[in-house]
Order: sequence, then structure tokens, then C-alpha cells
Amino acid sequence: MSLAVLGATSVIGIEVAKVFAQAGHDLLLVSRDTNTRDLQTIKKSHTTTAHLLDANISSVGNIEIIAEKIIESFDEDPYVLISVGALSGASEAGSPIADLLEVIDVNFRHIAAVLTLISAEFEQRKRGCIIVLTSVAGDRGRQSNYIYGSAKAGISTFAQGLRNRLFHMGVHVLTVKLGYVDTPMFRKALGENSKRIPRFLVGDRKKVANSIYGAAIGRRNVLYLGRIWWLIMLVIRHLPESVFKRMHL
Repeated sequence: MSLAVLGATSVIGIEVAKVFAQAGHDLLLVSRDTNTRDLQTIKKSHTTTAHLLDANISSVGNIEIIAEKIIESFDEDPYVLISVGALSGASEAGSPIADLLEVIDVNFRHIAAVLTLISAEFEQRKRGCIIVLTSVAGDRGRQSNYIYGSAKAGISTFAQGLRNRLFHMGVHVLTVKLGYVDTPMFRKALGENSKRIPRFLVGDRKKVANSIYGAAIGRRNVLYLGRIWWLIMLVIRHLPESVFKRMHL
């Protein structure tokens, strides 16, 4: 069993890697900086093999290299976790074009390119599982995060289509739609507002990782985390546009 993690220095990527390692999966941890204490600890503290690869998906030139290395890590039961992501440092309305393009490229275009290369190998093998971390932000365009949300909507739709295609080949694709999770990215996105979010809306990173592992092993299709976000987004998706556009979300 093996797990390749693209975006391995993300908090959730690290926690999911730990859960898979404890279950006996060998690891390939891909990140733009693998010389971190968390990744070095994973490499040293588990009996399974853990390889580290420094590569930045922000660069188009790295996409084929990353895909090749991930494919090389496959064993007879391969899993791939896509946990890479980027946020703009500015408001949606004032986001510089360079930031806008990076958010769309890293959260959608470059991930889609890597998955296209990887899925071809999965299709040949007729087995395996792809786990794509996306966000409830992609369920409906909101004024507070429509650039980030549009990229997440794109990768969610891409994963859905990939799941539909690869199902007939014996390959599974799990889409994980994250709500608020207690991570540095969550605190960066909301700033001081993060302290005012009710705690029941903020997922615990370890519980989230265990839920992702269980959903992948159990071949779930779509997983909302925390689970209350399924209900919240159900309501938001079905609000009439005449009402929704007047709201400050």
C-alpha cells in the first residue's frame, strides 16, 4: 500500500499522511519545502518507508516531473492525496492580477494537469484511489471569496467527471469538501474574524484526517467536513438569487 501526498506541508496533508503511515502505507511526500520538522518527523517515526520530494506545483515546468515521481511511487494499492492550495493575500475586489492567476492556477489548472497525467496510469492499472481536497467555497460564488471559490468549484467538477470516467476502470475518486478547519490557512483567510467563528463550525485537524482516511478506504464519493457544512451549503445553494445577492457572505 502506498500514499503520495501533493502539498505535504499543509496541515491536513501532514495529518492524513500520519494516519496512512500508521495503517502501513509507504509514503511519498511532495512539497515545495520538505525540510520541515513535521515531514522529517514522519519520515523517522514510522516503520513504513517515507520519501520526500521538493517540488513546487506553482511552476508549470514541474507538473510532468511531479506526476512522474508520483507514478513511480505506486505499488499494487496506490492512493494519491491532493492537498495543495493557495490563497490571495488581498480582498477579492482588490486582488492583483498576479495573485488572482496564482490562486486559479494552483487550486485548479495545475492540479487538473497533474491529475490528468496520474489518472492515465491509474486507468492502465485498473485500481487505486485519488483523494482531492477542495472546499465548500466552491459550492456557490460569494462576494467574500469568489476567486478562490471559482477555482475550487472547477477542481470539484473536474474530480466529479474523473470519478465518473474512472469508476468503469475500477479506480475511485474521493472529493473532500472542507469547511473551516483549525489550520494556519484558516486563520490567514479570516484574520481576526477567525476568533469569532463558533467552535462547532471549526473542524479538528486530527478528526478530519481520520474521516478522510475512512472515506477513502470506504470508497465514499463526496465528503463534507465538518459534516454540518453539508447542511449549511445545502441551504446556501438553494437560496434564490434575488435573495442571495443581497446578502453579505
